[in-house]
Amino acid sequence: MTAEFSAVEAARECLDMIQAFDIAGAAGRFAPEGVLELPMRPEPLPRQLRGADIEKFMRLLPKLFARLDFVERRYHQSTTSTSAVVEYKGDAVTHTGKPYLNTYIGVFEFDDQGRVLLWREYFDPLVLQQTFAD
Repeated sequence: MTAEFSAVEAARECLDMIQAFDIAGAAGRFAPEGVLELPMRPEPLPRQLRGADIEKFMRLLPKLFARLDFVERRYHQSTTSTSAVVEYKGDAVTHTGKPYLNTYIGVFEFDDQGRVLLWREYFDPLVLQQTFAD
């Protein structure tokens, strides 16, 4: 990793890719041993995703949402140069026109090549369940 590496900027790029539905780009940011962790995800859904399961999960997003924006982002550099915390809100609309407004905290850890080792995302599971309950 170069001296110019910024975990905050790398986290911003990850969120921007998801927002733009650049799934291949976002999934490609993960190191081979990288983990997408969703500790608030309702059971029985898996809360830790690795490898091909990360991209498989991300490919669901454009199928669920017509629009997905991450707004009111607040970036926090960690005490290490390879990690950052981001607070953000999701301002999204499903394909059925239903709004999805959730609040997130993302914890990002990167390796020495700037690849994602960990993307841990906390969100309100009740908002998720209420939006997609039918």
